[in-house]
Amino acid sequence: MKRSLLYFITFCTCIVSFGKQTHEENLISLSKSSGLSDSVSNYIEVIKGLTSSNPDSSLIYADRLEDFVSLRNFKIESGEKSRLYFFTGLANYNKNNYSKTRYLIEKSLNLGHIDTLEGHRYFYLALSHKKAGNYSQSAELFMKSTRYFEDSKNYRGKIGVLINLSNVFAKTKQYPNALKYLNEALNLAEKHNTPNINRNIYNGMGNVFMEMADYNMALDQFNAAYNAAKKQNNLKGQFYTLINISVVKRKIGDYHESLGHLQEALLMLDSLNNIEFKGNIFYELGDFFSELKNKKEAEFYLKQAKEIADSTNNLPDIKKIYKSYQVLYENIGNYSKSLAYYKLHEQLKDELISRENTLKVTQLNSEFKLDRKERELKLLEKQKELKEAKILAHEAEMEKDQIFIYLLLGLGTLLLVLVVAFAANNIMRYKRNEVLKEKNIELQDKQNEIAVKNIELNKVNSELEGSNNALIHKNSEIESQKEELKIQRDLINKTHEVLKLRNRDVTDSIHYAQKIQQAMLNSSFLIEGAGLEYFTFYRPRDIVSGDFYWSNVIGDNLIIAIGDCTGHGVPGAFMSCLGISLLNEIVFGRKIIEPHTMLEELRNSVIQLIATDKSTDLQIGDGMDMAVVVINTITNKMQFSGAMNGFSLVSGGELFEVKGDKSPIGQHIIPNHTYTMSEHQLKSGDHLYMSTDGYKDQFGGPKGKKLGKRRLNEKLLDISSFSIPVQNSEIISFYKNWKNHEEQIDDVCLFGIKIN
Repeated sequence: MKRSLLYFITFCTCIVSFGKQTHEENLISLSKSSGLSDSVSNYIEVIKGLTSSNPDSSLIYADRLEDFVSLRNFKIESGEKSRLYFFTGLANYNKNNYSKTRYLIEKSLNLGHIDTLEGHRYFYLALSHKKAGNYSQSAELFMKSTRYFEDSKNYRGKIGVLINLSNVFAKTKQYPNALKYLNEALNLAEKHNTPNINRNIYNGMGNVFMEMADYNMALDQFNAAYNAAKKQNNLKGQFYTLINISVVKRKIGDYHESLGHLQEALLMLDSLNNIEFKGNIFYELGDFFSELKNKKEAEFYLKQAKEIADSTNNLPDIKKIYKSYQVLYENIGNYSKSLAYYKLHEQLKDELISRENTLKVTQLNSEFKLDRKERELKLLEKQKELKEAKILAHEAEMEKDQIFIYLLLGLGTLLLVLVVAFAANNIMRYKRNEVLKEKNIELQDKQNEIAVKNIELNKVNSELEGSNNALIHKNSEIESQKEELKIQRDLINKTHEVLKLRNRDVTDSIHYAQKIQQAMLNSSFLIEGAGLEYFTFYRPRDIVSGDFYWSNVIGDNLIIAIGDCTGHGVPGAFMSCLGISLLNEIVFGRKIIEPHTMLEELRNSVIQLIATDKSTDLQIGDGMDMAVVVINTITNKMQFSGAMNGFSLVSGGELFEVKGDKSPIGQHIIPNHTYTMSEHQLKSGDHLYMSTDGYKDQFGGPKGKKLGKRRLNEKLLDISSFSIPVQNSEIISFYKNWKNHEEQIDDVCLFGIKIN
């Protein structure tokens, strides 16, 4: 099978989440612990909460807990220790350390403490064995875990087990059993209304059909899985399904679409940020180029995939990579290397899929079926006992009905006695009524007195009514004020809508300006004719940029300019477009290619164009900083001039930094400055780097400080031994990791080139 990691992700989406609280809430609970036992429990909750999101931090807290109990000579209770071993094992699994995972989860199981995590212990132990190719052990452990999920009615967990069991049978080429378990998983998902899991089941079916060489059926399943992943906005699901679709397209000979799907998956790596995902896509790209006899690309990607597989000791992946190397060298006619990799592949294949392993999985499957039958019989026995209990309850109910009839007869007799008593009571009541008549006459007199007092109260009510009318008038005034406020609110809302429309128009305009600026950059960066390898890392801060890059080949001379205009956003973009236009006019119109003369001509043109109007609010320093190099591609002799900006050169394992003049392109306190030109003899294998200040000035890192020129130069020296595509990738990753969650403070432009 091509992607065993998919089944781990399946289970992560299926099982009930272990943690209920956030990491911050767990830390608060830890800080408020009221005793050693309470502290240990809260430590374990913190470790549990980080196993998936940040496994490194989870293991750090595990070490802190060990120090905590050691200093206090405290013995952790067996159940808590079992949970601790399991969660540290799970953290190691998420770090791809499968041997450590097996060791810790086995320690957890050996403590003999059974709780709600028991099914998960067996499941992750099975997954770690599957990663190592131990399929018989993996199948046995999956079957154990499903018993716990059935008992706890954890249907998502049971579905995850069925999908993984299918994967084990597919790897041992028992395809009918593999499809049977996937169909059972699909029925269970529909029965318990868990449609989000269907995507994983479709992927599993597609992989089985692909192994059976039924490519049309496989493609149907993968397309269904991809549509489900896209509907759920699940990037991991889209990533794996794109790889699967690519493999099927290659199987049917559609190499163009196959490569397109791989490139689309490759673009998702930054968002996914997982080393094993990188291993997957690098292997598929290497395997693709091996089949197309592209030695350079195939070796590049297979090497990276092998390094990742070695770091995780993933034997099934290493076996696949050996197979790709064998195919590559066979296709290009290097049969000695092909034979060597064939032997390595067959050796691993014998270890991973042996007859004994397949027979063991088959035997376990039979035992699993028998166990499930026994459990079904027990369930039927329980249902029988339940029916018998209902019959006994019905008989008891009938006895209750007879008792109720006797009770009604007793109540009838009691009612008769009550009627007689009621008649006697009426006679006594008549006598009491005569006495009450006399009392009523006395009450009438009292009522007359009350009527007089009511008249007085009516006068008071009249006065209160006058006060009430005054209040009504006040309320009317308040209602009028409310109407005025409503009119003002509606006016504010209308103004807000107008501002929204204007803001959208401005934003649309800026986006269109971005297209114009990018078109100018592309049309003025003509370095390909020099035949040199290069990369450019260009990132505007606000859609459009004040940084720009320019290059052209004039005869045997390659001219490269990197500019940083005052400001960023729209003002900077206007200035950068002006710089590009003026460089084109200076080089092609005025026929000037000496770097110091180019800077002087550019400064004069900028001052003439934007600083002649005395009413404008331009200051000294408004303009641009720039570095210009001219390289003779025959002799490798380089000329350099810089206005505030310089360059870094890595040669012979050392980095040399050359600075530009302290005079910008624009108004300056020293007018008509003559720029210095220096000459440098470059050698084959040298690396030249030019950058604006946006990269080194970026805030970030662990303390929120600027990256700085020192760190940038150390990084450039460190990556100079890599190929140009890898250097580009490293520069982007270094910037993203340093910036982290900080805002980008300036436009960024960094250019690197390798000298032939």
